[in-house]
Amino acid sequence: MLNKLYTYHLQPYAGPSTRHRCPQCERPHEFTLYVDQDGNPVHETVGIGNRSSKCGYKYTPKQYFLDHGAPDKAQRIYTPKTTLLPDKPKPNYIPFTYVQQSLSLASNFVTFLFSIFPEDIVLRVAQDYWLGATKAGEIIYWQVDEHGQPRTGKIMQYDARTGHRIRDQCGVNWVHSKLIRRHELPASFHMVQCLFGTHLLNRSGNEDKLVVLVEAEKTAIIGCCMYPEYVWLATGGKQQLSTEKLRVLIGRKVLAFPDADGYDEWRKKIDLCNHIGTSITISDYLVRNADSQFVDSHADIADLLISQLQIEPVHTQLAEVHEPNTEYL
Repeated sequence: MLNKLYTYHLQPYAGPSTRHRCPQCERPHEFTLYVDQDGNPVHETVGIGNRSSKCGYKYTPKQYFLDHGAPDKAQRIYTPKTTLLPDKPKPNYIPFTYVQQSLSLASNFVTFLFSIFPEDIVLRVAQDYWLGATKAGEIIYWQVDEHGQPRTGKIMQYDARTGHRIRDQCGVNWVHSKLIRRHELPASFHMVQCLFGTHLLNRSGNEDKLVVLVEAEKTAIIGCCMYPEYVWLATGGKQQLSTEKLRVLIGRKVLAFPDADGYDEWRKKIDLCNHIGTSITISDYLVRNADSQFVDSHADIADLLISQLQIEPVHTQLAEVHEPNTEYL
């Protein structure tokens, strides 16, 4: 008997019920499935996200069958019946002089780091990550890509004594937004985020190091203070784990540490992201080693590491698995 021939196309629009929740950005009614001639979807992850400039998720039947194999000896041929999505706009960059001018140890967060780590360690990490500060003592986490190009800077305020975010008085701000308002960048500036710490991947001596991926920039900084033998990167938040950001990790050995309340979500997203060629292992270390009260408080691994600084060496457990000189900020 001849094998049945299958062809696939994007599901035609027939109302909101034919547009689904995107596997990557998780927005409802923003995902179009690939279906066969009988209208049956290939898989719930196979399709194209409608938000091409912001999310960009795309997983074709051809890619799916290459990853998983064609079931039941059926020969499947991918014949798209739709116009391909246009290429994503390329990111714009902020001149590196802004990074240089913002470099400073005068943020509340760095003050906190000096209270728990030796001075030489804090100086090294601040230099490695190009930590900046505003006149108000806010930290600037610069996002610099693998080519050394600044994408933007994330501005946040912390309590200098506890190292906790100050959320009530101020939220997150962005360098590119400030510069646009000051007409130092064009209104058409297209910002595309990258992983915090991406520029460290290609630094001499880091090429073969294990990459540790965490949610918060704060966690990456504290992790690097304690364990410089790894390259610590941060997504910038639980919802910021995306295929586009993770492409830079193809070919690297990566261990992901989600926050206590984000393990299940990260596990699902990493399973989806690994189809692009990344090899990311997700750790449940924080969930296993934190009590329920710690998990319920949405703690991250930095909080757990800090809490154990005076109790026991954490390295064994992990083995298991200048004043701002600018006026614009």
